[in-house]
Amino acid sequence: MATARWETLFQLPQMQTAQPAVPSNSASFRPVSSQPCYVSTVSFQKLLLNCCQKEFEKDKVNDDVLEKLRHQLEAATSASERERLEEDLEEAKDKAHRRSIGNIKFIGELFKLHMLSEAIMHDCVVKLFMNHSEESLERLCHLLTAIGKDLDLEKARPKMDHYFKYMEKTVKERRGSSRIRFLLQDVIDLRLHNWVSQRADHGPKTIEQIHQ
Repeated sequence: MATARWETLFQLPQMQTAQPAVPSNSASFRPVSSQPCYVSTVSFQKLLLNCCQKEFEKDKVNDDVLEKLRHQLEAATSASERERLEEDLEEAKDKAHRRSIGNIKFIGELFKLHMLSEAIMHDCVVKLFMNHSEESLERLCHLLTAIGKDLDLEKARPKMDHYFKYMEKTVKERRGSSRIRFLLQDVIDLRLHNWVSQRADHGPKTIEQIHQ
């Protein structure tokens, strides 16, 4: 499946100006306008979206870094070297995980600000499914939790039904770790309740509430 360039599919927020529309096939992605403020805004948005796309597609780079550290760990000859490499590997894994989760949440926020299209979001969802990794499924859960309500429209219902049938099958067949299955089930339940969380935080509980 070909991945679309995000910069050609993003949507500019509504502006109270009489600027002409930005052509989606414009090579330089600059509006037909001499106003430097508007040009600067579009250039920043293009740069931002390019960075987000690169981060989203960074799985292969992260995998290569982790695989290199694993090979070095296997080849280590001393206890001290093994200990250092084990720490480096865990640190790299943690850093890559936090970065990928943070990026997927940021992508969701850009969509809610109407800077990314529904087509891009569906492209992200499909790619996360196709990666067949637990980390990708975790990112998928974070993304759908954030924007599922906005994607689950009548015109996209067949796609959403297809996504959730796969998620339900994954849970039912007990694929992956229990943690990932619980995350998937949480998103499934969220949709069943019309995207209204049943875990609303009503503030700190009193001692009496804890003992009830």
